[in-house]
Amino acid sequence: MVDFLRAVRERVPAVELSITELPGNALIDTMIKGDVDVALAGMPKLPERFDAVPLYAERYGVAFTKGHRFEKINAVPMRELANENYVQRTLGEFDDH
Repeated sequence: MVDFLRAVRERVPAVELSITELPGNALIDTMIKGDVDVALAGMPKLPERFDAVPLYAERYGVAFTKGHRFEKINAVPMRELANENYVQRTLGEFDDH
């Protein structure tokens, strides 16, 4: 992002650029209101009225102790975490959904 922002400042010095960090759903609401023109959003689903361009795909991983029931499966569906004790990163991209 640093190189991109530097290039914007150099090529279009008159543009006013304001960067704000918001939780996903708050960002979507702000865009719908017209208060934001462009956003980088890590959301699984966006309203159809937005023109979204995926920047990359990201895999999530799970770590567990030897002998855990997950050891026998190739992929862990999110629903399988429902009855597990786990550590969740706070202020992550998906906290509000």
